[in-house]
Formats: sequence, structure tokens, C-alpha cells
Amino acid sequence: MIAVRCGIQLAAEQHIQATDTPPPLTQYTIACNSKAALQAISKPSRSKAVQQLARTIHNTACSYKESLNIQFRLQWIPSHNKITGNEIADRLAKKATAKLGYHDFGRLISAQRQRDQQDILELWRTEWKNAPKGQHSCKIDTATPSPHVCKLYNKLPRSRARLFAQLCTGHCWLKSYRMRFGYVDNDVCECGEAAETVEHVLVECPLLQSLRSTLRQKIGSKVESLSAMLGGKSQIPIEGRSIRSNNGDNASHTTSVTATNTEASSRNDSSKTEKWRISSVELDAVLDFAEESQRFTPKEDATV
Repeated sequence: MIAVRCGIQLAAEQHIQATDTPPPLTQYTIACNSKAALQAISKPSRSKAVQQLARTIHNTACSYKESLNIQFRLQWIPSHNKITGNEIADRLAKKATAKLGYHDFGRLISAQRQRDQQDILELWRTEWKNAPKGQHSCKIDTATPSPHVCKLYNKLPRSRARLFAQLCTGHCWLKSYRMRFGYVDNDVCECGEAAETVEHVLVECPLLQSLRSTLRQKIGSKVESLSAMLGGKSQIPIEGRSIRSNNGDNASHTTSVTATNTEASSRNDSSKTEKWRISSVELDAVLDFAEESQRFTPKEDATV
């Protein structure tokens, strides 16, 4: 509706510039691809904002008819998508309205509310990513907390949900966390190759290679990424990334997982979202692996 108002104003300005003497009654056609806007102008709804816009358009058209002897006709046209003539008209319309710079209508309450919600959400995302605490969780899942996280926890019994929370936060019985509180002198893993962290235990530790091979049969390539194993969105997708792992002989090898160009081009946004999320069956397999490793249980309570 604001665009229609701008179109009437632009037509009147061009009419004044093009004529030196008052011509006979002239008609201008304002084309619009929004049926809702045209219907709202012809039959204003109960919304005060819409009524104000419609009344302003009617008053402006009437004033130009009396002062300039011109009248306006509103015409609906199909959307400009993939229609050559309409594409050109759309570009010209945007170029013309940009010259106005401003309009005398305030922002609709619904639009302002939506804008405020977007600003608040963006501010929350920024604070979440830059917070000094919770960096372990942020590395696992770069997406901000959303309903998909609740769905993972809701399907787990209390003991499994506790273990899942330990894996996601890093607050567990591993040496890397216990050393922060002085319970151990060092954080070196039993394998002696690296610090005993959640990522090392789940993805890298050679002492757990046999269990990890079983896990690979259940969750596939997700076993190569901590984020994928815990249902998080990684900064680097699994496709096209080289991942270093250890085999039973402690010899390193590199596995590259790639996707074909055809698969990449045909993949839509929804499939991309589902690709980094994990199913409840896959999550159960990961939690089984964590329990069988006996790394996340106090040693005095661990069973052989």
C-alpha cells in the first residue's frame, strides 16, 4: 500500500513536470502485484493502520484530481518472478521509489514487533557465541539452543540424559575436567597420546578403537566428528573434510568424506538441517559407547 501511495505521488510529480498548461482529464494506471493491498484499499479492514493508509491514498488521489485534473486507476498484475516485462517494471519501480527517500507513514505495529524480535534474537545469538562460559558446548553445536536439543533430552531416561549433558558440557569424570579442581596432577589420557577430553575419548583414543568400529557400523561417518555424534551443528561440514583417526596398530590414516556435485546442488535447506542432526537411535549408540568406555564413571564405581 505504501508503494501504491508512492506511485501516485511519482505520477503526479511527472505530470507537473511534463505539462505547462492544464491538459484535459488524464488517467494514470498504477500496477501492483499484491491483491491483498488492492483489496485493502478498496475495502479497508478494521485495522486502524490499514484504514489510515487507505484513507491517505484516497485523499491524495482526490486532491490530485481536483488540482491537476488527473485520476488514477489501480491494476493488479502477476508477480514479477520470471516474467521478462514485469522484471523490468519491478527494477524501474524500485529505482523510482528510491528517489523519494522517505514516506510519511509510520512503521506498522506488526512489522515493528517482528523487527524487534529479530533484533533481540540476533543480540542473544551474539551474546551466546561470545560468552566466556560454555565454550565447549558452543564448539560442539554452533547453532543457538533450539527445540531440537529438547527433543534429544526428552527421549532419554534420567541417567542417560545426565551422561548426554556431561558429553555436551565437558563437565564429567575425564582428567581434563578433574585437573581444573586439583583431583589429578595431569590430564594425559591412558593412551598417553593426548589430553583426556570428550573429543579425544569419543573420536581419537586408540584404546577404544574396537568399540569405535562397532559404533561406526551404527552411525556411519558421524563417528568422525564430535559435533555430529552429539547432534550439534559443526562449523565445518563433514562433507569435503579430511579427518584424522587411529587404527588398531596406532598408525594414523586419513579418511576423506566427500559429496558429489550433483548431490550438493540438489540438496535443499531442509535436508541440510537434517544432515547434521542425530536420530534417537544414533544418540543411544553414542551413549552406549560412552558407557562401555568406562571413562565417564568414577573409577571407584566402575565395573570391569
